[in-house]
Amino acid sequence: MPDLVYRFLTPVQMLQETHSNPSISVIRDLVDKRHNLRSLFVHSAPPPYASLDETAPLLARPPKPDGSICASPLVQPEDFRPLRLISEGVSGKVYMVEDRITNKIFALKVVRKRSDNLLQVISEKDALCKVARIPWFLSLEASMHDDINFYLLTTLYRTDLRHDLHLRGGHIPVPLARFYMAELICALEVLHARGIIHRDVKPANVLLTSHGCHVVLADFGLAKVFPKILCHFPTVVITPYGDVRGPYHVTREKTGTLAYAAPEVRLELPYSYGVDFWSLGVLLYVMLTGRFPFGPLGEWHTHRFEPVEVDDAAQTLLERMLNLHPSKRPNIHELKAHRFFSSIDWDSVATRAQPAPLTPRFPEPSPSPKTLRIPFGTPYGTSSGPDPMPHFTFTSSRFRESRCELTRASPVVDVAKKTWVAGLLCWIAEFSAKLGTWCASVGSLLCTFRRREIHVTP
Repeated sequence: MPDLVYRFLTPVQMLQETHSNPSISVIRDLVDKRHNLRSLFVHSAPPPYASLDETAPLLARPPKPDGSICASPLVQPEDFRPLRLISEGVSGKVYMVEDRITNKIFALKVVRKRSDNLLQVISEKDALCKVARIPWFLSLEASMHDDINFYLLTTLYRTDLRHDLHLRGGHIPVPLARFYMAELICALEVLHARGIIHRDVKPANVLLTSHGCHVVLADFGLAKVFPKILCHFPTVVITPYGDVRGPYHVTREKTGTLAYAAPEVRLELPYSYGVDFWSLGVLLYVMLTGRFPFGPLGEWHTHRFEPVEVDDAAQTLLERMLNLHPSKRPNIHELKAHRFFSSIDWDSVATRAQPAPLTPRFPEPSPSPKTLRIPFGTPYGTSSGPDPMPHFTFTSSRFRESRCELTRASPVVDVAKKTWVAGLLCWIAEFSAKLGTWCASVGSLLCTFRRREIHVTP
């Protein structure tokens, strides 16, 4: 199998072997023939970093309070009371939680620390910071960690595309699928402009807003975040979805959900931003038919793709988007100009001004157990020792301001009462103070009666 052969070859050897092996035609379509394949990987010296700004890896820089994301030591995992378990996956669990300070509802992703997921969680947090306050993507409110867990606090949405498909019988009407596709194309266009490949576009990661039924792309746990660098090399075209900004916007990591992963990803061949649009083609087929085009495991080499259950416009679009040869797939401009989107006003979609033709169906909230608890660890700075990753702790300006406004409106709210332990200690202290005042009053009253008794005694 090609994926077993090329796994043990260096990138240059792999590219040379591909030229001499005519049986593999996918790799030769990944790169424009006008450019040298070796230039993707071989350079005399890598270009330097432009600056350690918000696009650089978080481990390589201190926190920068620039108005969007800034460091704050006030937020702790114990500040949030779990209400319901939303989802559970390989990477972690997502809870619906309530902020004990502001009483607002959020989603808290809890990821258990392991030796093999450290960089993955850092990359997810880095991606969320790079798309902060963009309505197409999940908004990061805070991030923190203790000795056993990572925590990502985000905005909560009531439903996603997976639940909408389930409530509609497995597939959705064509106008609604067209609207979702148009918004996802705009979202991916914005995401790719910031140097991020999502690599896991699927119904469970497409959230839906309550107002307007707009899409929100979530779960950047498998995303590839390219650092912002100065590159003096000529532009290299490796996918039909736009110019790659230099050879560093190429990767070969095998990741993602099998049913939605592009063939070049599964074969560990060089790929870039275009693989997200392959996943988008699979998603469109699922929305229209309720089935996978190549089976639930994405077996494109054994299953034949025949979109005969859809109309002619959707069929021609799917045949091009799900072509095994990347060079034969449509680019972003051809996608928008396809007749399947003839009724779409792309300017309105880009500004989220166009409402959905149908409203989403929100699932009934499942009953939560009476004793739902999150296994919090021990905060750093106590018995766990100093924080080994102080730059992971962040708080958004909006979340911080909401707490500041509450403090200004209610001066009696004290930060020490954030957790239930501290609240209990404060209650005991207040009760002790009141008890001492009461005892002093009783003692004073007894002394008064005693003096009067002595005064009237003959």
